[in-house]
Amino acid sequence: MRAIRWMLCGVLAMAVTAGAWAQEDKAAEKAPEKIDLKINYEPGSYVVTKNVTMNVERGGEQAAKSQIQSQMIMDMVVGKPDASGNRELDVTYREVRFERKDGEQTEKFDSAEGKHSELPMGKMFEGMVGKKITVTVDPHGKVSQIKGVDEMVAAMLKNAGVEADRAAAIKESFGDRMVKETFAQMFAMPGKPVGKGDTWESTDKDVVLPLVGATQFKQTATLKDIKDGVATIAITGTLHSAGAETPAGGPAVKVNSLDVSGTMTMDIATGMVKHADVTQKGDLTLTTGEGEAKKEHKITLNGRTITTVEKK
Repeated sequence: MRAIRWMLCGVLAMAVTAGAWAQEDKAAEKAPEKIDLKINYEPGSYVVTKNVTMNVERGGEQAAKSQIQSQMIMDMVVGKPDASGNRELDVTYREVRFERKDGEQTEKFDSAEGKHSELPMGKMFEGMVGKKITVTVDPHGKVSQIKGVDEMVAAMLKNAGVEADRAAAIKESFGDRMVKETFAQMFAMPGKPVGKGDTWESTDKDVVLPLVGATQFKQTATLKDIKDGVATIAITGTLHSAGAETPAGGPAVKVNSLDVSGTMTMDIATGMVKHADVTQKGDLTLTTGEGEAKKEHKITLNGRTITTVEKK
């Protein structure tokens, strides 16, 4: 169950960070100017690097503190736009590494070393290596199709030895729908031109997260600066559980609050992120067991996600 819990924390951070990317849309060099940025990625090959640090503290009878550090290096190939401006993005997980410190115990995995992990979390990360996700997005940020997530999740769970019945429930939560909703946040546009100093909001309802169920994410962005064709944007937001029901299978998690804040820089001409630095602070309740064995665990997390995109 630990592996699933840490995987959830990573997905929550990913989901909120992806939502933060959603706001880097518009910019202005002069106050009167308004820039209506659209997704205009240049075809070619890129390297996406995501570094995550997560400190997790669990209360209750089994109180514990853990620190997780992970890095994912992905190769992204942007295809040529079609007549309507739709683009396919092929994202392949080239290298995955992580280290988890839980008290005096340390768990490590580095795919670049070419060794097979013997630990559950390491096996799950190992299953990601070499897998590809394909996303189709239009100039306005609408995600029309996403492929490959189900296959990647199935490989991760199989590699970790998760039982078939639990794997089916987890695969449903981590499948194409959840990732499509996450990417939809990443590419969403505010819908109107904005200039320097402007602030705009977005609210995403019923974003389904694994083990959590429906959530609501509200976000505010402020265009802080324009310089040399690059926009600097400040972002704040909060995510919380939006429904009483959680997905079946395994433990259930209620997100009491998950706050995000940070800054990012974006290339105005192409709409592509150059650098994003986002922090997350979360208050969660983890419920395990049933009947008399049912227990609730208070979980707090503090994380930081740094993402960079570079053209090869």
